[in-house]
Amino acid sequence: MADPAGEGPIVIGRDLEILGVVRKLNAEMGNIVTTLLECTVDGQLPAHKLRELAGIASDLAEALDQRAEEIDPSDTMPRVIAGDPEPPRSSMSIEQRETDG
Repeated sequence: MADPAGEGPIVIGRDLEILGVVRKLNAEMGNIVTTLLECTVDGQLPAHKLRELAGIASDLAEALDQRAEEIDPSDTMPRVIAGDPEPPRSSMSIEQRETDG
């Protein structure tokens, strides 16, 4: 949707909110990784910190997916990031996960 004043696209509030969360996570990702590395025990990342990050990523993924559903309910296929040879694990069957993982 174009801005009537010709100043570029208009982004609705819901989309701005979601993009704000993406921006914040992106800005903090370096700190998150540094914290994970500082918390290693015997060379392994701490499970509770990995779960915390997974929860954040999962919440964001859910918000993005919900917004996509609001915009286009007919487009329900999971996407593969360009260059990624395999589908996201969430779209894989349990059998595929067991043989691949």
